Amino acid sequence: MGRYPSARAAYARELTIAEGAGSRAARLVIDPLLGIARSYRLEATNGSDEETAQYVDPFAQSSLSGLPEHAGRGLNPDGEKALLLALQTIDKMQPVDHELRGTSLMELGDWYLCADQADRSLARYREAWKEFQQAGSTAPLDAPRQLAYRTPASSAARSPLAERDNTDEHSVQATFTVKRDGHTANVSTSGSDATAAQQKIVLAAVRRARYAPRLLNGEPVDTEGVTLVEKLLSKRPRQP
Repeated sequence: MGRYPSARAAYARELTIAEGAGSRAARLVIDPLLGIARSYRLEATNGSDEETAQYVDPFAQSSLSGLPEHAGRGLNPDGEKALLLALQTIDKMQPVDHELRGTSLMELGDWYLCADQADRSLARYREAWKEFQQAGSTAPLDAPRQLAYRTPASSAARSPLAERDNTDEHSVQATFTVKRDGHTANVSTSGSDATAAQQKIVLAAVRRARYAPRLLNGEPVDTEGVTLVEKLLSKRPRQP
């Protein structure tokens, strides 16, 4: 819903409860830590639909100040701290949960990719692939994953026309390549009933998007033929 501070407050409450779960605490704190990091990443890449000033971020007041700060591109370093803490916690668990460790490394790779730290990101993805392989399935990394995509203002998801009856809906299907570094290339329209101007807006948004690359045998590779369908709203012309 784009309400990242509210989501983060809920994750922080979950984290507090999990920390008091005794012997189960180590496993239970991982999901809220990943959720906290994800909320910071999505807030930085997509913007927030609520006023952040009214919130006191409970996670920012945590005891993680001793962890390193490498955030970039407007990312709050507390997100990276949450991911590193999750990994530290997993590494203390016996036996090692390879799937959980792979998921955490994948999230850390997503973080670095959105921070424009490609080398660090790809290194984490390679580690994640090995963990998933040990867990029995590399499926989470077998296809590109959308990390950052700002929908056009006329999108059905954002347009104020969504509340009106006198609107027309159009769709644009974009086809593109996700490069091994997560950028998009060869963006084109493969199907649409929208105007040329509307198609141009969607293609511009796709060119700015960022994806996690597909991994093949543990290495990031280009993926052709990726598609995205965007629904657009326009005001219906007034009848004479």
